[in-house]
Amino acid sequence: MIRGKNIVCLAMSPWEGDYMKASVQIMSVLARHNRVIYVEYQFTYKDIITGMLRGNSIPVKRILGINKRLRTIKLEDNTEINVLTAPPIYPVNWLPSGKIHHFFVKRNARILRKAIQRAVSSRDMHSPIVVNAFNPTYGLPLVGKLNEKLLLYYCYDEISHAKWCKKHGTGVEADFAAKADAIITTSAQLQQNKKAYNDQCFLVKNGVNLELFQQAYAQKQAADATDKPLTVGYLGTIDDRLDYELLAHCIEQLPDAQFHFVGREIYPQGKDRLKNYSNVTFFGAQSPEKLADYVAKFDIGLIPFVSNGFTQSIYPLKINEYLAAGLPVVMTNFGQVDDFKEIASITSQPDEFLAAIKQLAAHIKQPEEFAQATKKRLTFAASNSWDNRAEELSKVINQIIARKKTEFQKTY
Repeated sequence: MIRGKNIVCLAMSPWEGDYMKASVQIMSVLARHNRVIYVEYQFTYKDIITGMLRGNSIPVKRILGINKRLRTIKLEDNTEINVLTAPPIYPVNWLPSGKIHHFFVKRNARILRKAIQRAVSSRDMHSPIVVNAFNPTYGLPLVGKLNEKLLLYYCYDEISHAKWCKKHGTGVEADFAAKADAIITTSAQLQQNKKAYNDQCFLVKNGVNLELFQQAYAQKQAADATDKPLTVGYLGTIDDRLDYELLAHCIEQLPDAQFHFVGREIYPQGKDRLKNYSNVTFFGAQSPEKLADYVAKFDIGLIPFVSNGFTQSIYPLKINEYLAAGLPVVMTNFGQVDDFKEIASITSQPDEFLAAIKQLAAHIKQPEEFAQATKKRLTFAASNSWDNRAEELSKVINQIIARKKTEFQKTY
């Protein structure tokens, strides 16, 4: 693990929230031995207005500077991490490409630069390692502006298929990634895609918060499951990645099973397709610390993704979360899923998906065999902890620093 470094993470995700975020998890681990400033999602003036009108939990006072924008947060293990809420910026995604868009991006970047520089100075964090977490729009105009020792692009989604940012993001990502010292990707498909931009492209897959999801396993072990109906669960965002026809097929064919959906609901059409079934319950978004209570009620975890340009590049966070809770997993063959072929049921057709659920339901009733399989799942998840991922990232960082030193010596 790297130690004694100054790290600034320019993220696209808020620090708090009702879903798990890779950037939050890995920075929380690195903060144990390094000084970290996490620059959370950059709220726009539009976010403030819509948040206030809809009653969303937007930290308006911090955004406007009424409350301190830079906070020191103490995590459960007493690790301290600095979280910066930047001043409001102008919404730009809706603008067409051109001079006006470029003007406001530059203005927003200036606002961010000044806020980050003030935060870095106040914490006496000189020459930081800058980790840009899927934020190339502001990564590009900030290259070299933060006196960074190292610049890494942490890419965890395929931007060309991300509806919310592909309009401007695809071209900007190519320019930014080429200027970074290295790209860190979270799936083999992403690594393959991004090597075209920068030959210093590494793979550090997503991990799992073991302690949190092992709580779900402990709760399951302590619970009395007598006469409990089979509960099939999905943990994650209810969005257009899910195959709703597949899910409807399974729900109809398993009327005695309960189907639980836990997560943000941002695709109303999908929820509408399923919500009227009597054996379906949507629990909505939940804060990370509450997730174990919901997962503990699952008997089987689902990853029912469609296969498209976006999902093919995903290493799903949820699989290791299910496995850390001891759950068997049924998933579609949506992309590069070879990592999981020995530990999960991977299917290609709706009938196969349904059959896999039925097979696992029968397996649950065979205690000795199921206990052996559960042990394998727990071991697999433990190998994919965020602690291990932070170690892998640390090795990459040390490798890139060593390479830069060698290049400097050759030049001079």
